Amino acid sequence: MTVIDAQVELAAESNRITGCVSLTDEQLAAHLDRPKERGVIGESIALALVAANAAEMIYDHDVPGHHAHVVRAVAASGGRLVGAMTVNPLLELEPTIRELRRLVAEEGFVAVRFDPSPHSYLPHRLGDRLGPIVEEAAALGVPVIFQTGNPPFSNPVLVATLAENHPDVTILLSNLGTGHVTYAEEATYVASQNPNVFLSTAGASLPRLRQAFSVLGPDRILFGSGFPAHEAPSQLVMLDALRDEPPVGVRASEGDLDSILSGNFLRLFPRAGRT
Repeated sequence: MTVIDAQVELAAESNRITGCVSLTDEQLAAHLDRPKERGVIGESIALALVAANAAEMIYDHDVPGHHAHVVRAVAASGGRLVGAMTVNPLLELEPTIRELRRLVAEEGFVAVRFDPSPHSYLPHRLGDRLGPIVEEAAALGVPVIFQTGNPPFSNPVLVATLAENHPDVTILLSNLGTGHVTYAEEATYVASQNPNVFLSTAGASLPRLRQAFSVLGPDRILFGSGFPAHEAPSQLVMLDALRDEPPVGVRASEGDLDSILSGNFLRLFPRAGRT
């Protein structure tokens, strides 16, 4: 069973105050192999989507420099990593959009990612800044990811207006609305009302995964480990439990798990299969 990780975060430098964690190539490779070593699902992670840590771009306005370490890690991974551009929309739009085009065209990046909490903005009130970036992502054929779960800036419902205004753009809500606080039910509701919104699983509890599966079905959920804040086997164990009979599981089939573990990612991120 192929496993693709839709959520890995990589900082340029470790910082215990901001929570940034820099990972070596060896640590990233170990993360990819850990599920097989632990006997969970039975496979190593075939591919992982890696994004820069948003906390490092609060004061640093060097947009091209924000992703140099991600580009290097992807190049060194032998095809096991693919990049997503983390954007601070409060910085100048022109160099941001220019760098997005370059990363997609030259470095094979496959997504744009926003993390509103470190940058302290309310997505539903920043349409004039987010809109042009989202429209550029649509033109480039790459999905948009929002890190969600930490109030007051990252409540899933704050992304609803953007999803409604851009129905042709694929939007992925990371963490299934879970961060310091869980808004998993809210994230599931937003996705239920907007067919272009999908959820990734990092940090979600088994009850909330069951609920999301029951409401949305297997085709709207993607596996994401949330590494290094979380480790993949613990997240995969909960997904595997969905195969159990109720009340623990939801009788998920092998095909259902295939969709969550890799099929949905390859469908939503078609560029990842061409890198």
